Amino acid sequence: MSRIAMPKRLDDRARQSLRLAPHLWAAIDLVRSIRPGTASRNTWITEAILEKITREQAERDISRPGDSHRA
Repeated sequence: MSRIAMPKRLDDRARQSLRLAPHLWAAIDLVRSIRPGTASRNTWITEAILEKITREQAERDISRPGDSHRA
């Protein structure tokens, strides 16, 4: 019996669908178009999420996953 070779997954990022109202997509695209250089929607949304996480962690003094020096 032969085995079928399964391709190795090189990208370990999880995929999610994001449902937003059309006016929010338009607002994101407008801000992206004003920004120097180019950024994909995915990059812009990832940066926005990271900014939000950083801000909320700072406000609540929450350690990042894996940080053992904070309680």
